[in-house]
Amino acid sequence: MVLTSHSMDECEALCTELAIMVYGRFKCYGSCQHIKSRYGAGFTLLVRLRRREDAERVKSAIQRSFPGANLKEHHLLQLNYELQKRPGMTWSLLFDKMEELSREFDFEDYSLSQTTLEQVCLATNYELLSSSIKCTVKKPVPAL
Repeated sequence: MVLTSHSMDECEALCTELAIMVYGRFKCYGSCQHIKSRYGAGFTLLVRLRRREDAERVKSAIQRSFPGANLKEHHLLQLNYELQKRPGMTWSLLFDKMEELSREFDFEDYSLSQTTLEQVCLATNYELLSSSIKCTVKKPVPAL
């Protein structure tokens, strides 16, 4: 059975395997976990601070602990990062580093999660595909 949807939550709940189609062509196929692991950016780190004045020091410490960490959003006491996949980066290593930082800065809390299927699909544009999936994607035909 083939199900089409723009709701990634729905796809993840109902499907054992997925295919992502861009401009009418299938670009990746596999289980939800396979697609997230292979095409996902890596991990999402969300840190909630207790004190606003810690923000700059925490940002510096995260950059030292996770080189290349990309700050996606800083809103009041919350920092949202994208951590790129790197060789040897494991869940245990990520949590070890975050526990060290948490003790040093006394975070309200933090969470680490894998890039979501929604994030993978949103990132599926022709620039990303041409560089990371090694394929050529034609630009869409302009609307009349």
